[in-house]
Amino acid sequence: MQIDGGKAWSMHAEELKPALALALALEHAQMGILVLRDELSGELYPATAVGLTPEQCAEFGLQRPGVRPFGLAFSEHRRVTIPDVSHDGADGLRDVARWIGFRGLDVFPLSIDHGPALGAMGMLFRRPREPSERAAKLVELCAHTLASALESSRLRAHAERARTNIEEASRAKLHFLARISHELRTPLQSIAGYVDLLKLGIRGRVTSGQADYLKRIERSQQILLGVIDDLITFSRLEVGRVDYHIHSVSVTEALIEAEMIVAPLMRERHLMFDVGSTP
Repeated sequence: MQIDGGKAWSMHAEELKPALALALALEHAQMGILVLRDELSGELYPATAVGLTPEQCAEFGLQRPGVRPFGLAFSEHRRVTIPDVSHDGADGLRDVARWIGFRGLDVFPLSIDHGPALGAMGMLFRRPREPSERAAKLVELCAHTLASALESSRLRAHAERARTNIEEASRAKLHFLARISHELRTPLQSIAGYVDLLKLGIRGRVTSGQADYLKRIERSQQILLGVIDDLITFSRLEVGRVDYHIHSVSVTEALIEAEMIVAPLMRERHLMFDVGSTP
């Protein structure tokens, strides 16, 4: 039997059984069961058992915190003992006890120090049994060990879910970058085509001033294509691959290209920017 991975923990039940079996041996109990809190509903569900069949284990069903022995032990962080379920147990619990064949019930909370309870451990006795304090401390230690193992499993499951979410977000980001790069390239190529048509005089002779503006439009289009290439480079970084092309760059040419981009904004603000030639 395995704890449902869609519930609070994905730990295999076999990992829990040795500590549960030890607790049963300390109290001379014939059967034992662990109920764990489901993180979504908050209810307690039967996770695994020793001395019970899977069908008998499932017979305990979902239990609400604060109700009946398991719910009380869970909510109040205390041991709950019923010497004889056939006399003192609730109707539903008496029916389960009659079908499985137990009378005494001793329930311990599964909680770590100063932390929330993760579930409860129940020990079942075939005969009525008065509370025993002789082995209680050792049983509580077993319950604490189980709780620590469960908490470690819960943290591992959360870390795995977080890693999966990060990977999915990364894939979505790469898909977005690829899509937006394609969508931007199409209109920019159209801009370049119209600039070429105007330079060829399709709409009439191009003046020197218009030619200068067309040159600036063409250069801005090229710069935007460079930005798209940077996006593609960034997406390659995500998968651990990037290509560098290192070469000398003229500072004067870089400033002239920058001036083409910012000139319209500078004119709006009545600013001047002049790039001198190299000596």
